[in-house]
Amino acid sequence: MMKYPLPHPVIHKAISARVRQAGICFATVALSSMVLAQDGIESRPFAESASKSDGKVLFEQLSPEQTGINLVIPIDENHPLRRAYHSSSACAAVAIGDLDLDGKPDIFAGNGPRSNALYLQREFPKFEDVTEKLGVSGGEAWAVGISLVDFDNDGDLDIYVCNYDSPNHLYVNLIIDGGKRSNELRFEERAAQFGLDIIDGSVVSAFADYDRDGDLDMYLLTHQIYREGGRPAEPIGIYEENGIFYVEKQYQRWYHVEQDKRGDNGEFLYTEIGRPDLLFRNDGDAGFTNVTADAGISTENHWGNSSTWWDYNNDGWPDLYVGNDFKSPDFLYRNNGDGTFTEVSKEHFRHTTW
Repeated sequence: MMKYPLPHPVIHKAISARVRQAGICFATVALSSMVLAQDGIESRPFAESASKSDGKVLFEQLSPEQTGINLVIPIDENHPLRRAYHSSSACAAVAIGDLDLDGKPDIFAGNGPRSNALYLQREFPKFEDVTEKLGVSGGEAWAVGISLVDFDNDGDLDIYVCNYDSPNHLYVNLIIDGGKRSNELRFEERAAQFGLDIIDGSVVSAFADYDRDGDLDMYLLTHQIYREGGRPAEPIGIYEENGIFYVEKQYQRWYHVEQDKRGDNGEFLYTEIGRPDLLFRNDGDAGFTNVTADAGISTENHWGNSSTWWDYNNDGWPDLYVGNDFKSPDFLYRNNGDGTFTEVSKEHFRHTTW
């Protein structure tokens, strides 16, 4: 395994185009090469870009010395959560948006085994690290996914951080508080207050107003939780309930029984599993309500890679595409317009990727 930190990040400065503010940052699925046909979704080539660079250099590499961004993503073999390097939890996350309302995009990075980092943009290309000053380091949590989103509709961007197997964090931006604008950027961690301090194999959150009530709801994508120490040395107990076999309850976060397989001696076999995704409805000051099952979202275990809100059928209601890993199929949830969804991937796709 690599024993050295990865290189310092670099910033690429746009020469011929301005970078627009990214208000919400989350993982997405590449769907731009697909269009909805009358009988489903068909594949078409990407359209040629409307503008060309004519050979001109569009980006210039800027060093950490120039920008002040010196974040290092290490490989720490001794970290107590080093098992999280496997699969979807290994990489850092980055979200960009104007947090202090000065018209310049800022950078928030979740750094896995190290603290989060918040860089406010000053005079271009300089950024200032204000992580500790503003109390958004995340402590010992292993950050995996970041969203900058105005969840409370007060006019500023808040920060939602997905952490691996520890409570997710919600940093509420108080630069606008009670309708009044302040000149001081402040954050308060309030995930528990709003019901978003979820402990799971969280990967990333995707926000959208799926019920069109004027505030942003949240889909939480999950992947897998890896048991510390790996599989237990002693055999795991198996029990039966209504014809279904289960591993002992204390192991159900990590494993399930292969219902139709047996070992050479007829013994039960168990294998690692993913985690269920979660849908939360934004109920304003009352916080977020878990409506996963009631809304028709799968409550089974899957390995989530990405989730994208998009109105694929142009009916004015946000639909949801979930890209899953391994043997979990992808899902296309059609918004029924009544707070529920119908999974319709088989109506539109011949197959989805493994």
